[in-house]
Amino acid sequence: MGKVDLGTDAKTAMAQMAADELGVAFEQIHMVMGDTATTPDQWMTGANLTIAQGGVELRKACATARAALLARASSKLGVPVEQLQVEGGIVRARSDASKTVSYSDLMQGAKTNDLKVDAKAVISQASDYKVVGKSIPRADIPAKVTGQFEYAH
Repeated sequence: MGKVDLGTDAKTAMAQMAADELGVAFEQIHMVMGDTATTPDQWMTGANLTIAQGGVELRKACATARAALLARASSKLGVPVEQLQVEGGIVRARSDASKTVSYSDLMQGAKTNDLKVDAKAVISQASDYKVVGKSIPRADIPAKVTGQFEYAH
């Protein structure tokens, strides 16, 4: 994402959001923040903008990706999207546990640059969260303790 972490460990919070939207474990998320060559321009980082604005944008992007992956899984498994569920990056048919496919298998041969964020993508409901709101060890603490963490200010 285009936002940066100014010392509040927004990186962990964003990774939690991405994990919930994609239906993967927190440990499966690698957040890239503020890399101007690879991330979108999301305006400035300040106050609550990272979570309030950037978080919604991240959720929409992940929900768009999840929908595209479910559409691919539907085609591959011969099961309607509405009958699929995702857990740990594995898509399975609710009615037939033997019908499964991983996100990594679905990405084989995919053109990821062609996918545009759908502003109307349906994001997860708070009742579906498995990672957001859970106590996760902050990714920034080791670098702060050793003095390796670099601040923009």
